[in-house]
Amino acid sequence: MHKVKAEKEQVVKARTIMVRTTDDKEFKLVVPAGSKLTFGPAVPYANKPGYPSDGGRGYALRVYAGKAADTLMACFCNVAEFRDLSLEVAKLVIREAGKTVWKSDEKGYSTTTEASTEREFIPSDKLLKG
Repeated sequence: MHKVKAEKEQVVKARTIMVRTTDDKEFKLVVPAGSKLTFGPAVPYANKPGYPSDGGRGYALRVYAGKAADTLMACFCNVAEFRDLSLEVAKLVIREAGKTVWKSDEKGYSTTTEASTEREFIPSDKLLKG
């Protein structure tokens, strides 16, 4: 009788990536399981003599179906940043509040000023847009 060692099957799911472009627009991209992402110049070697200009396309996010270069599925130009949405990101928010009260009487003007500052990290999905 043969004993078969059971192996755990690893299920890799699609990932959702948030992409921000250089003109500050954002979009979500669902990347299939097993895909490869690369980030680099839109036109490699564009700044070297004898190579074509990048035409102002900046950096590109490329999506490949597999590991080979001939499986290119998409190329997004003018990408400033991207991240997997499974990463939790919090941004520092600083709230400042204050008031100044002016009082006048027969002796002249007087002012009193109050101010407070609050610093807090807030998850980026809880921040208001715009």
